[in-house]
Amino acid sequence: MTFGEAIVKALEAYKVDTVFGIPGVHNLELYRGLSHSNIKHVLTRHEQGAGFMAYGYAALSNKPGVCFVISGPGLTNITTPLGHAYSDSIPLLVISSDAPSDTLGKGWGYLHEVTDLTAVSRPLTALSVNIKKPDEFPVVLSQAFDIFSERPRSVHISIALDVLRQQVDLGNITVQKTRRLEPDLELIKKAVTLLESSKNPCFVLGGGAVGCGEDIQYLAETLGASVITTNAGKGIIPESHLLSLGATLTQPSIQEHLSQADVILAIGTELADTDSYNHKHSFAGKLIRLDIDKQKLSDPYPAEVAIYADAKQAVKELRRLTPTTTRLAEPTQLKVAQLKKQILDNLSSLEQLHHGLLTILRHTLSDDAVVVSDMTQLAYSANFLFPMDKEKCWFHPTGYGSLGFAFPVAIGAKIAQPKRQVLAMVGDAGFQYTLQELGTAVEHKLGLPILLWNNHGLGEIERSMKEVNIPATQVHQHNPDFIALAKAYGCDALIADTKEVFVQSIQESFVKDKPTLIEVRQDAGWL
Repeated sequence: MTFGEAIVKALEAYKVDTVFGIPGVHNLELYRGLSHSNIKHVLTRHEQGAGFMAYGYAALSNKPGVCFVISGPGLTNITTPLGHAYSDSIPLLVISSDAPSDTLGKGWGYLHEVTDLTAVSRPLTALSVNIKKPDEFPVVLSQAFDIFSERPRSVHISIALDVLRQQVDLGNITVQKTRRLEPDLELIKKAVTLLESSKNPCFVLGGGAVGCGEDIQYLAETLGASVITTNAGKGIIPESHLLSLGATLTQPSIQEHLSQADVILAIGTELADTDSYNHKHSFAGKLIRLDIDKQKLSDPYPAEVAIYADAKQAVKELRRLTPTTTRLAEPTQLKVAQLKKQILDNLSSLEQLHHGLLTILRHTLSDDAVVVSDMTQLAYSANFLFPMDKEKCWFHPTGYGSLGFAFPVAIGAKIAQPKRQVLAMVGDAGFQYTLQELGTAVEHKLGLPILLWNNHGLGEIERSMKEVNIPATQVHQHNPDFIALAKAYGCDALIADTKEVFVQSIQESFVKDKPTLIEVRQDAGWL
């Protein structure tokens, strides 16, 4: 078999069952392998769409998302999803072709030539490797899956055309089982001592705390701790819980509340600027950090106790060693209720408009519905106003922050979990970055509602310009007729001009075998 065919066999050994991508003259050997494989291939309309679909698939399937692309523009088109996966700790594997070995780095003008393709992806990945000999591949693939089992991030593997065509016998691929990083019990005991002695503890949960909800809720109830999440941590404990403040780190009142905590337990979070839009947190209390990424234990906030471990095991040990005597939680519950009310009382007029629509949407969707949102004003409000009682149901491009994220990620999520309700929340500007993937969604008969919030331009940029006294410049683009455009792709589409039409169209969209574009205009009178 050719090396390209052997790569597909190796992916099968690692239980890969779905690949996203676009065939081209430079990656044909990979598709020769797929032609007699059980791996499902999803043909996308653009490599950026392939990367984002693989992201969504990985997020909902607990398997890596895998993409096949060509060298040159294929790889450069997918760099945005690579950056997102790196930022958001999503396991994404991109395998690309490269120019023939004898041309690499020489600038001879070969088709799709990039003088150093892995240099393009290196800043956006945890691992970027050019395979020069087929027998290197099993080791590199094992390294990639090791990364996926620790702090998952993106990986790029490139292979020259002539190497892909070589006849090979890689033998049986041995899949190594990885061990989870166990916590240091002495550090766990120190953390428990700090938490026990605290009078005003607060937990901050990031995406690295997913899967720990039951144990964290027990700890919060036992210690009387308030709980704040990042967007990636929404729903780790139910946002309806009396101790949960939800994903409200962007709110000044919550930042003030966090600064007053005497002990902060931060689990699986970078405490990044994009979580709070506050360049630097002010922690008066002692900080306990628990993370599988060693760098994050002291960067940028040094910790009193730094626990380098898998969160699930470490949180179980925290629970086991925490005394069972329950601290009075009512004062914290009262404070949490006051803070939530304060947030609602101080909404801007636009946020109030968003809140009304989001409340209707929340009542329309099932408890475990997945919502994938884009960089749009409705979603910025939804981050803190749209409650989630289950984890891994809310996805927003918080860190890397690319427009065009939501729709293809929602496609990948729906392919991974076809029986779940999945909704894409997009803005009129951002949707136009990836709307060509309507073709992919129609092709795969996905009952996927697309909630298009139309504020007739780049609303957030216009607001930001006004805030710093810049005249609104280049923020009102010419939009297409979205309804006609969606119908041209074979979708159903409508403008929701009443609450009843909105609710009915969302409900009906989930039982269809095609996407439904539901346009809601900011100036609609019913909101």
